[in-house]
Amino acid sequence: MEKNGVKNVLVEAVSPYTEADKVPEAAKRLKDKGADMIVLDCIGYSEAMKQALHEAVDIPAILGRTVAARFIAELYNEGKEL
Repeated sequence: MEKNGVKNVLVEAVSPYTEADKVPEAAKRLKDKGADMIVLDCIGYSEAMKQALHEAVDIPAILGRTVAARFIAELYNEGKEL
């Protein structure tokens, strides 16, 4: 069932704490399966891991810690101009 443009969700499990070096390999597997975006959904994934992912595949990636930080900044700055 398609909802909001999402047709399929593909999953690869890689621990950012013990398997960070496996992020690029997992990204390649996801791209080979047809992924057009990758969500690094744990706060443990770093900017360096996201960069390694981008060096392995050329598809957009969302870093969970960045999303969380931007959300907190929005809450903190509510009603204030940045």
